[in-house]
Amino acid sequence: MGANFSGAHLDNAYFEGATLRGAHLKEACLQGADLRGAKLENTDLSKAKSFYGAKFDPNILSEIKVSWPEKLATIWDDIKKDWVINDTLLEHVKKPDWNGWPEEENS
Repeated sequence: MGANFSGAHLDNAYFEGATLRGAHLKEACLQGADLRGAKLENTDLSKAKSFYGAKFDPNILSEIKVSWPEKLATIWDDIKKDWVINDTLLEHVKKPDWNGWPEEENS
């Protein structure tokens, strides 16, 4: 509880069922992380850098989709050497029937 992940690269981290209450995620990258079942009470998800490809419980995913959809479409641009919002991806994420990232084969 209250872990400080500020600025951390937590790509593909497995947090399923973890207690992350009050975790600090300022500028944290959670691309591909699995947060299904994680306890996220009092965790400010708005400060994270990217949730591209991350797995969430449906209620948390819905909150992110409504409040910060750009975090689901923020990716690293190797040419610019910076985080950018992929507008095409953002429009896809905003569609009413989008319910999260598909499961990868062989996972």
